[in-house]
Amino acid sequence: MKNNYLLESVDGAVIDKKIEEIIIKCDFTHATKSIYDIEERDLSDALEDLDTYNFLSSKKIVIIKNVFSNLNESEIDHLFGYIENSNSDNLLILTVKKIDNRLNIIKKIKKNNDIIILTLKANPSQYIKDSLKGYEVNHKVVSLLIEKCRDDITKMENECNKLKLYKKDSLKITEDDVENLVEKKLEDSNETLFSFIKYLLIRDKKNSIRTYQELLEYHIDNSSIIGLMSSQLKTIYQVKLLIDKKWGMNQIIEALSLKSSYQVNKMNEYGCCYSYQELGSLIHSVANLDYDIKSGKLDSKLALDLFILRL
Repeated sequence: MKNNYLLESVDGAVIDKKIEEIIIKCDFTHATKSIYDIEERDLSDALEDLDTYNFLSSKKIVIIKNVFSNLNESEIDHLFGYIENSNSDNLLILTVKKIDNRLNIIKKIKKNNDIIILTLKANPSQYIKDSLKGYEVNHKVVSLLIEKCRDDITKMENECNKLKLYKKDSLKITEDDVENLVEKKLEDSNETLFSFIKYLLIRDKKNSIRTYQELLEYHIDNSSIIGLMSSQLKTIYQVKLLIDKKWGMNQIIEALSLKSSYQVNKMNEYGCCYSYQELGSLIHSVANLDYDIKSGKLDSKLALDLFILRL
């Protein structure tokens, strides 16, 4: 029996819960466990572990997180070779935030039955109800927690624990408790920046101002926001150009020093909706804005406010 799993989820808490379920299901509860995060370590370390006999126990668990973050062709081939001829005394669990179906390794994996692929989605409402079991809560409390946590199960877990500790005497959690104790989760700053640029491109003043205010919540000063705008717009332009030239995903990532295929896809998502002329015009406008600020002609906040309003 081959004990190989590929788990897809953006939420670490959901993945961790499923991993524990798999360990019990496959009867690896008492096995030794090694965890490798490929955003921090080389895949070769995990591969060596898989290929090495375990002297302390007949069974072992090898968990490789963010497994396709830093692609190395020879290591990926090695990993696929292991999956095809895996050791039944090993439990291999691979995790990714998002499966990229264009990767050759994913195409190969999906063509055989040597690995079980699971896409994990949590039910935020049920998760909160289970976490707050024993406490009096109403549906408005649950809805407010979901809104503030933005479906982030890890944050929900932390915030529920905080609320339970705070209300351990009364065992009743109210909307006011959530408002006072739970900070609203901000979107990833890059995501917010992408949204800001998208709204600038379509000249949506209302949402441009809203996302601009959200960026300020990250304590990013106006000059930095302008610098980020310029950098991201240029990269969007370059991604659009290279995709039109039929460059491969890995070639684009390497050429533009990007972190992942997800980043390329996001930039292409915005870039493909606009012409080169439209993108070039906006890049030129941002450059002029930057010059006016650095030359002392305009205050940075005033300049950015006017820039948004004049679009």
